[in-house]
Amino acid sequence: MVAHEPTPVLGGNLTVPASEPEVSFPRQLRYWVGQLAGVSVPEWSVYRIRPAGKPSSLGAHARTLPVDTTARLMALMSELEITLLDLAVAACQIVLARRSGQRDIVVATAAPERGHPVLLRSSAHDAVPFRDFLLHVRATVGAAFTHCAVPFRQVAEELGLDPALARIAVVVGDHAAVPFATDLTICLAAQDGELSIIADCHTEMLDAVTVQDLTQ
Repeated sequence: MVAHEPTPVLGGNLTVPASEPEVSFPRQLRYWVGQLAGVSVPEWSVYRIRPAGKPSSLGAHARTLPVDTTARLMALMSELEITLLDLAVAACQIVLARRSGQRDIVVATAAPERGHPVLLRSSAHDAVPFRDFLLHVRATVGAAFTHCAVPFRQVAEELGLDPALARIAVVVGDHAAVPFATDLTICLAAQDGELSIIADCHTEMLDAVTVQDLTQ
């Protein structure tokens, strides 16, 4: 799993530190031009069609991770100095890459203190250890947040991007707090020493990946 090369600026912080100088608007836009060049919405043709009459499983599906899995992930987060969001993004991108058969995966998260979508792009495959992929995602998230003053709407207009690129969101804490419309929201929450995954699916196209993979 080798991430699309970002500009590593902040490590894995969720917000830009006050001590960091603000990046100029033109420079921010240039960052997104380079980061999102050639990106496209993944095709989900691998997903099965739900047979007629089968009950829908759309909606929120939650699962608490086993204690030993949580302990290993928490230890890895501490060792690599990554955030819960870094972990959630990396895991989601790996699953989506495997299910779609594509390596170039984009997910969205909310811009800190702004709320508009911020796109996080990675090239995910199984050739690189998970811990190395986590470090790439940490750098990608940090760089994206450093350049997040440009609204996604403007980035999409400037680059001719499909707005559907922001329809799969990854968040931490409260999955209901995503301030933009999504087809699929993946939330990783930590409470009382437990990690829980919540997948909230709003379209049948992504139903299979939601239920079978992202909450397992």
